Amino acid sequence: MVMVAIAAIALNVMSPGAAMALTPPLLETTPVAGEPSDVMREIGEAVGNEGDAAVDGNKIRFTSWALNTTIGEDGTITSSAVEPQWREVTFADDGSTRMVITAGVPFDGAPTENLPEPGTLLEDTTYEAGSEEFGLTFREEPPTDPSAVGDYLQRAIGLEAPSLGDYFIAVGGLLSTRILTGEQENALVMFLSEQNDLRIAGSTTDRLGREGIVLRASGRLAGYQDYLIISRSGQILASETIYAGDDRDDIPSPAVVEYTAWER
Repeated sequence: MVMVAIAAIALNVMSPGAAMALTPPLLETTPVAGEPSDVMREIGEAVGNEGDAAVDGNKIRFTSWALNTTIGEDGTITSSAVEPQWREVTFADDGSTRMVITAGVPFDGAPTENLPEPGTLLEDTTYEAGSEEFGLTFREEPPTDPSAVGDYLQRAIGLEAPSLGDYFIAVGGLLSTRILTGEQENALVMFLSEQNDLRIAGSTTDRLGREGIVLRASGRLAGYQDYLIISRSGQILASETIYAGDDRDDIPSPAVVEYTAWER
């Protein structure tokens, strides 16, 4: 399976016109042998001390991009590409948290005339200890028991019956606001491995040049698919959301509408 090949077929039928926003290229994938549960269990068992060394001490760093979409009063959908953002979250000894956001490097082919230069400071905010403005969703310590992960994520996102896609989004939020131990990350991976609707989309090289296994989930939003990319050693590297529906004319189908890549 090659996601880019699928995209090429769609673009031959519906090439982006003036009203269509350019989106990042889809990642290429190659098939992975084995049942999803077996592949995931093998990955989960590989998680060890590497999870503790995934960040630089007290910091989380990641690049993210999301399509800027607005819906007019008449229902017209308009989308435009925006700059990717590089974020560094620093946890200080006094309990405060500093968030620094700078402009990232646009993807190839993206319009750049209205975008800030890469490296431009966009935000530098310090949140005092106990502030409810940062990381409120994941105040509880993440579990190390896979059987406790579902309830933990469900409490955090406040949904009575989360889909696997909802869990994917919750995992992304967790990785962006907390530093996980190897045991905590292992619990996340093992929990995902036990979900019946988990699918393996193949292996890929992510947007930071790292090899990983692509996990796919659907059901969160009609016409959209959520993905997580996990290394063979069990680290969660990136997340992506792809539109694959047929009810939008502001972007092609399929198209990347959001991604995050953690530096780990």
